[in-house]
Amino acid sequence: MLSKNELKIRGDLVEDRIEIEEIAFGFYPEAPMEFLDELEYFCNNNTTQVIVETEGEKIVWEFVCLRCLKAHAIRVAGEMGFQGSTLKFINKSVKGEIGHDGYYLNRNKLIKIAENPIIH
Repeated sequence: MLSKNELKIRGDLVEDRIEIEEIAFGFYPEAPMEFLDELEYFCNNNTTQVIVETEGEKIVWEFVCLRCLKAHAIRVAGEMGFQGSTLKFINKSVKGEIGHDGYYLNRNKLIKIAENPIIH
């Protein structure tokens, strides 16, 4: 079984609900609740659970792929008409790539990320 540290090394993961909320509000603090609700909905529907055994104790570890969350946030922000500066802010607020090789997962569905030169 993989340790928690080994799992962290394998990808950009967000491991706890408080951190997810902090990231959502950090993307764009003045964002409409509709945007924040969509990010929360995404997190609720894309949380993976892993059971980690450490010293005889089982710990349930929940995580969301941060790269997928970032891709979804940028897509939704664009659909909601957020301006270029806001999209750039969202892109820079979270370290790492946007999705995975031009795609991200949402509820086990592979979604192609549209090219958007504004965010780079």
